[in-house]
Amino acid sequence: MKHIYTAVCCLITFFNFAQEAIIFDDWYLDKVVIDGDESFVSNQFAYLMQFDESGTNFQGGSCNGLYGDINLDTDALNFELFGAAATLLDCSGHPNGGIESIHDQFYQNQPIGAVFTYAITTETYADQLIITNPDGDTAIYNNQIISGDDFEGSWYISHLQIDGNEIYPGQTGDNLYMNVSENEETQSGICNGHVFQFVKIANSNDFTIPGGMNSTLADCSNNPNYDFELLYQEFYNGNNDPNQIFTYEIETLGNGAQRLVIIREDQDMVFYQTNSLGINDQHALVASIYPNPAKDVVTISSEVVIDKVEVFNLQGKQILTANLQQNQLDVSFLPPGIYFIHLSSVEGIAIKKLVKE
Repeated sequence: MKHIYTAVCCLITFFNFAQEAIIFDDWYLDKVVIDGDESFVSNQFAYLMQFDESGTNFQGGSCNGLYGDINLDTDALNFELFGAAATLLDCSGHPNGGIESIHDQFYQNQPIGAVFTYAITTETYADQLIITNPDGDTAIYNNQIISGDDFEGSWYISHLQIDGNEIYPGQTGDNLYMNVSENEETQSGICNGHVFQFVKIANSNDFTIPGGMNSTLADCSNNPNYDFELLYQEFYNGNNDPNQIFTYEIETLGNGAQRLVIIREDQDMVFYQTNSLGINDQHALVASIYPNPAKDVVTISSEVVIDKVEVFNLQGKQILTANLQQNQLDVSFLPPGIYFIHLSSVEGIAIKKLVKE
């Protein structure tokens, strides 16, 4: 995050410049307050909110994607909302599924033309964006990932390092996760589910797992992560020693994400990250669509192969799933209106708004 400081005679002018400059940066959801009840995100990096520099739209995402058409007034510190739509994937098992629904309704429950106000404050730990809807409810975001020394929260499994060799899952996704609760219990999932209770050693980053890891016993032999999951179980249960000491370290990566590394005494490791499943630099796909607005056919341009195209309407309903033919998509059958094109590839995802004439 770049902050620009300059000596000016008018403090008000400087303040307005700072407000205008940082509204367009990346914001990580902290909590939503509805009728005084606070709902917190499981992991702040897992919900990213972005306002387009044109001031005409915003998008956010964790499991589903949220998209809004707005008219942003940086002088009045408010914006009009002309509609908000979310995709409708089943996120009941996602760590942020609950708050994501609350966050989406914060915007979607307001009528067209509703005016939201915003303020940006500087706290000791980060800049904070506070958005207030016409009902007086608030959504609060930070421009940095905030975490303590403990590793409570939601993490996504990245890879293992066994005998110095890095081993990655056969297939990644939001089902490769680990939730760490305040009562020192972890729940993780790959194909099967895995639970263990840990005991922290005072004044250190060390812990033991006296009862070992317990796992469900589904037949995962055809799962692309079958071999990886066996090694993951072996990492925690391998020597059946209840006094085995594990050490954890938390690092901040260059893209702002955090990485949790759990290290066994023999120096084998498992890596987790605060990966966003929505829109972030690590999973962003660079693509464009044209013409836009369109009547019949749109061309999708990307430097990589697009594996899947999904079309959603403003109500979040999936209208079409298709494979591209020569980078073109037939939209002639769509009624006039606004749609969202969800593009997937090995490089990540991109979400584009399409106006159908």
